[in-house]
Amino acid sequence: MATYKIAKMRVVRPSEKMREKHPDRFCTVFGVFSNEAGQKLSITSKVITIEEAMDQATVIDIRKGILTLADGKRGRTEVAGLTQDDIEAELNSLRNL
Repeated sequence: MATYKIAKMRVVRPSEKMREKHPDRFCTVFGVFSNEAGQKLSITSKVITIEEAMDQATVIDIRKGILTLADGKRGRTEVAGLTQDDIEAELNSLRNL
């Protein structure tokens, strides 16, 4: 479980236009996010999908300023970086067109 403490918590439903583009979205939570230890986090919003909202572990409590989500894939996905050899090879192939 991941629990966030959120100061100035606000929950917004997606606009009609956003719902057309992203039909899987339930709401977006805005505020000043902190972890359970009270350390301020750099995120300012979190999109909650319908799948996450259906999970019994999900808690959105505006009165207490708490957002709890089941463990899962969140945040940026890890992407392998390029090596210097890869960069030079690609630059050379582009320049030799």
